[in-house]
Amino acid sequence: MKFILYTLVVLYILYKLNKFLVKYYLSKFVNQQQQKYYNQTSSKRQEGEINVEYLSKDKRNTNGNNKGDYVDYEVVK
Repeated sequence: MKFILYTLVVLYILYKLNKFLVKYYLSKFVNQQQQKYYNQTSSKRQEGEINVEYLSKDKRNTNGNNKGDYVDYEVVK
């Protein structure tokens, strides 16, 4: 009987601690991800600066099928 009582008490304590631990680690993880995002987006270039990245010749689509998609249309009278 004592074993069942002790087991229930320990499980209850773990249940209550789990709520706090999950909140703590989840908030810590969210803060880390926010910092990572802000560090990526808020550096290097000033507002209005333009950056053009050119593709090398081997990365370009050189097979000649770069004409776009054909869109059928209806004539409106």
